[in-house]
Amino acid sequence: MKPARCYVGDMMTGFILVSALQHKDEVDELLDKDERWLDLIVNTSDISVVYEDEHAERTFITLMSNDKEITTKNTLDEIIQKIRRATAINIYSQ
Repeated sequence: MKPARCYVGDMMTGFILVSALQHKDEVDELLDKDERWLDLIVNTSDISVVYEDEHAERTFITLMSNDKEITTKNTLDEIIQKIRRATAINIYSQ
């Protein structure tokens, strides 16, 4: 089996796993449910901006494809390391 090669222009792509906050809907707010964290797979070539809010202890990832923002409990350093590992795996698998 040959390794898959993923290219978007000159950028290397990879996927990272982050803990993302599921937004509450009206029913969840009425029932006063706690925050729910989900595991979410993010394509690294779709990431536009990553920034950290130190006061809220959360990191935000903005996606290019739909201008959505993902709230994560991973730190900025953890996300950077995940991106580096994901893109490095693609370089070595070619």
